[in-house]
Amino acid sequence: MYHFGHAIDPSFQINPEKDAVVLGVALTLLIKSPAIIRSAGKITRALKTASATVATGTADNIARIGDRFGKSGTLVNNPGTRVDWSRVSSHGLQRMSQRGVTQDMVNSWVRSGKVLEQAGGSKHLFFTQQGAVVVATDGTAVTAIPASMYDAAYKALSQALFGS
Repeated sequence: MYHFGHAIDPSFQINPEKDAVVLGVALTLLIKSPAIIRSAGKITRALKTASATVATGTADNIARIGDRFGKSGTLVNNPGTRVDWSRVSSHGLQRMSQRGVTQDMVNSWVRSGKVLEQAGGSKHLFFTQQGAVVVATDGTAVTAIPASMYDAAYKALSQALFGS
């Protein structure tokens, strides 16, 4: 299932019962993309046919292992990655410092976060309702962001992963 991202596959099929909440949240983000404008008719039809009473946060509309989220990645089981603090990238350290993110916060997000595999499995986005961190498979922390700084796309991703 493809929930949202920077582009949509033209053969993408929408399941109104499962995708309506995520599509409703992400529609304003996606409509600016040329690829989405071509698919706007599909999205609008799906939203119109979906039940208006679909509740967020139910087991039926929270993402499942294997669901794809564009460039954010594919939801996978937590691979048990640990951050190797001797290998943190300079960008990662800079972002942590700028954003008030501590090592304890990052370690917690890696331990408890939902995981999106990125770049063919060479790195993972560990995503929580408190914050997110990208960690390479060798343990290098690439970047981190607290939830208070989530942009609209990350807020939509949070709703897709955790419900409201």
